[in-house]
Amino acid sequence: MKVLGNAIRPGMVLQYKDKLVLVVKIELRTPGNLRAFNQVEMQDVVTPSFLRRANSRPNRRSTR
Repeated sequence: MKVLGNAIRPGMVLQYKDKLVLVVKIELRTPGNLRAFNQVEMQDVVTPSFLRRANSRPNRRSTR
């Protein structure tokens, strides 16, 4: 099941690239004039490795 980027919360367990990951930290980034995006820090449930992923919302309108 897909989860929207703004619905992700710390403590949630998600399936990411066929791995179960625990969301450790989430941060909403708004760099200057650019679009806002979520930066999510995740920890693999099986191995103790950490992952960082930036989620952005795709453009709804074409710029062409």
